[in-house]
Amino acid sequence: MLIQNTTFVTDNLQWMVGKTIPCVDLDQRGMADKIESMAQAHFKKIYPVGNSIYEYHDPKTVRSIDDFSLFHKTRANAKQIVLMDVKTHDTDRTFSMPNLISAERLFKLYSDKDNYFGLAIIDYEANPNTHDGRSSGNKIITNTRAMLIEEISWSCLHIQNLGTGQIQIKNLGNEIIKFNGTRQEWLDEFYQAMIDFTSHTIKKITKRRGQWEERFSGNI
Repeated sequence: MLIQNTTFVTDNLQWMVGKTIPCVDLDQRGMADKIESMAQAHFKKIYPVGNSIYEYHDPKTVRSIDDFSLFHKTRANAKQIVLMDVKTHDTDRTFSMPNLISAERLFKLYSDKDNYFGLAIIDYEANPNTHDGRSSGNKIITNTRAMLIEEISWSCLHIQNLGTGQIQIKNLGNEIIKFNGTRQEWLDEFYQAMIDFTSHTIKKITKRRGQWEERFSGNI
């Protein structure tokens, strides 16, 4: 296995730190789109198709789980793929719980040992260094880092009751603790988390059904 972490992605995000981004009239989503485009353009330039190390690829569809992917050709001439999801974080906000990937999609993706799902996390804040200071509407990128999802401790992750289960980071404003174990050990904890989540969901739904059954019988 050659893709064991995303240090190379972190290293190639460092150029963004300190960049001022004009964002007058941009909401949080618009700001995220702008930063995402910056990252995509950079990786597309340094890892074009045909590069001997990694190849950049755009997402296949608008519903793809990645914002871009990097293909790596192994010694056996097979391709390992890291799907990168760009997550932006406004550090002027105290709380941020971003969706990462659905449990079902992650299970299917990780059924192939050569598939990886990674995050490029880019922090920004109101820029205090411009002429009008923090009220100027401009933002400045303050920090960048990247990690594979299996590098994140389950103490920092949460499964939300959306669809078949949506994996989220509990709060990007807190330190992300590194998982101390192998990919398979991380996946074992993922499976157990999904079993616990499903059991909890069944209890909630059973209780809700009982409430509606009582309401229905009371109207007969």
